[in-house]
Amino acid sequence: ADNTELFGGADVIVSNVTIVPTDSTNGKVKITSGKDKDITVNSVNNPYSVTAYQISMTAGGDLNINGKLTDVSGVLTLPPDGASDSAGKLGVTGNDFTASAANNMVVNRVDFSAVQNVALDATTLVIRNTTFGEGSTVGLKSQQGLLAGSPGTGAGIQRGMVNIVSGVKYGATEIKLPYATSSMTNEQFHDQAGAVLGNRLDKITIGTKPTR
Repeated sequence: ADNTELFGGADVIVSNVTIVPTDSTNGKVKITSGKDKDITVNSVNNPYSVTAYQISMTAGGDLNINGKLTDVSGVLTLPPDGASDSAGKLGVTGNDFTASAANNMVVNRVDFSAVQNVALDATTLVIRNTTFGEGSTVGLKSQQGLLAGSPGTGAGIQRGMVNIVSGVKYGATEIKLPYATSSMTNEQFHDQAGAVLGNRLDKITIGTKPTR
């Protein structure tokens, strides 16, 4: 179909699926879960993909793409590499990819290289092992509107912030700022990134998630 919509009043789990609308240059893919319900998109072994002009995912609870946060003694953590997140990578092709979660969002092992505009927002946003396309526009929003310190170094996850954990690239440039140890506003992030990586990350914006 030109438009694919998956909705669940309960949790929505999409596994081992490649989605390509008949008209992939204009088609839309929409995945939605109910209030307080999660969306999980994963694959056991093989790479999988979603191809459409517009792709949107809206979770009433958590949104997990190949990974799920655990909360032990008040500390948010991700599974180690080689554990549950060793599944296949999600390849996304399209003009717009938007994803929002009322609570936490984990984006792990996703290839956005063929997407022009990516917008991700959650209370706590965690990104790892993911590539954004060179020249693409990327919006990353969290409850506090801040980027957690030491991005790209495997630092601990900070609640309410955008967390770029490790292995995240914008084109060929890895987002890694080991000396930026404090949380950063959008302006501070670009000051730090500009000093270390040049102006390659100018189209990435750190912001505050909308109030729902």
